[in-house]
Amino acid sequence: MVNKIPILQGLDPMTLLEVLSMAQTAVLGPGTTIINAGYPPGPMFFLESGKCVVQVRGRQVAMLDAGDCFGEISLLSAEPRTADVITLTQSTVLQLPAVLFLQCAHSNPALMGRLQNLANSRL
Repeated sequence: MVNKIPILQGLDPMTLLEVLSMAQTAVLGPGTTIINAGYPPGPMFFLESGKCVVQVRGRQVAMLDAGDCFGEISLLSAEPRTADVITLTQSTVLQLPAVLFLQCAHSNPALMGRLQNLANSRL
């Protein structure tokens, strides 16, 4: 599973174990809204399998595939969610609680840097 998530690759084994120990897995059917724009910040998500669409005001702005993560913009900014994320196919999603994931990221500069770079590329 970890080899499918580029943002987690290269983390030291202890940090990786810490991140994965916090994860909750959910299998979601097509058409499931995972994130709603305008909602308060919440968990960080990793798409283990499946496909999702990212929409802003009903307009598609991105597609997500296995290995992609999402939720980092509001997680880092503490601002409301910026987009809707909806499954297109049956999808397996790893959900990491915001507070715990941020604690882990703050204690690991490489992970924090990757998250910030990803958020900046999506804004």
